[in-house]
Amino acid sequence: MDKKSAQHQTGKEKVPSEDQQESNLERNDILDYVRGLAIFLMVVAHVTVFINNNSNAFLGGLAQLIDIIAFTVFLMVSGAVAYLAYLDRKETKKMRSSIVDRSFNLLVAYFIVSLVAILPELSKDFARKTLEILFFLRSPSYSEFLIPFIVYGFSLIPLRNFYKKIASNLKLLIIVGLSAYILGWLLYQVPYPKSLSYYMSFVSGYSDWFRFPLLQYFPVFLLGIYFGRIFQGKELSLERFIKYGVVINLIFMVFLVLGLALDTAPAELLQRWPPTPLFLLAGTIAFVLMYVGFSLLKGRIPLPFLNYMGKHASAFYIYHIIILYLYRHYVNVVVSPLLLTLVSLGIVLGLITFILELVKLFRVKI
Repeated sequence: MDKKSAQHQTGKEKVPSEDQQESNLERNDILDYVRGLAIFLMVVAHVTVFINNNSNAFLGGLAQLIDIIAFTVFLMVSGAVAYLAYLDRKETKKMRSSIVDRSFNLLVAYFIVSLVAILPELSKDFARKTLEILFFLRSPSYSEFLIPFIVYGFSLIPLRNFYKKIASNLKLLIIVGLSAYILGWLLYQVPYPKSLSYYMSFVSGYSDWFRFPLLQYFPVFLLGIYFGRIFQGKELSLERFIKYGVVINLIFMVFLVLGLALDTAPAELLQRWPPTPLFLLAGTIAFVLMYVGFSLLKGRIPLPFLNYMGKHASAFYIYHIIILYLYRHYVNVVVSPLLLTLVSLGIVLGLITFILELVKLFRVKI
């Protein structure tokens, strides 16, 4: 990585919008590519579920692999960007306001996605169904993805100094990360009453509910922040980053061997709801591989649309889920052939791009 890319810009500072967040720092182009690939893979997996209905064996297997790595990769990039765009810069009132605005916008998007997900039900009992969404008593599939980014986003301001300490102290990161994960695992064992389980499911998971629990994923966000400091440039070398990958891979292998030695089924070792240590490590390894891969490819192979998706990743996620839910509600035709499914994927990506460019004309950014 060119060390010149580590230079900090000065002057009036604010948190850039997602499509500007790293444009002033060359080193962050790689993060855009990683995030772009992660969101592209998510769209592929979700098109396979909503349109192909997992009827194609190849796409079904690919979707399962994507489910293992995509969210963790996305969250690690979010942590790295949080450090580079906010924690590593002089704080201003405008920066704080921008962070609050962005997290609030994601919260509004969460409500919109959730309501679209249950759209056919709203005609029967609009008030009750809407209140269930607004009070988090119901979180439809694929809307829960946004919750960690909302909460971690809001936490950047009150926990700014704590996060900065984490970024410069690997031992502290390990202690806090492990403590958060273990606490989440312990709370997951507690038999909460149903009324409380709605909220605790977001904190530590509950039964087999589809949630991305904040405590178990907190180590991933912290690790992303730590890598964000490394990305400054002075300490970054591809060789050193590969070493981190090797260490993480070794830890993964240790957990894998221990799990197999205890006769644990492979599916349980990579359990997603809530995530096992191996599940989190698999996504972390994928992040390292993607980062190294795009570092080697940088400047050699142009990937403009992947970069575009990375710069608008949140919008791509929100829009594609809305489009797919509307497809399920009002079309609901299973497209089985591989080629036609890929065409459907292209149509979804094209629609999102069209919407994004249309929204830009009104200067509304997500």
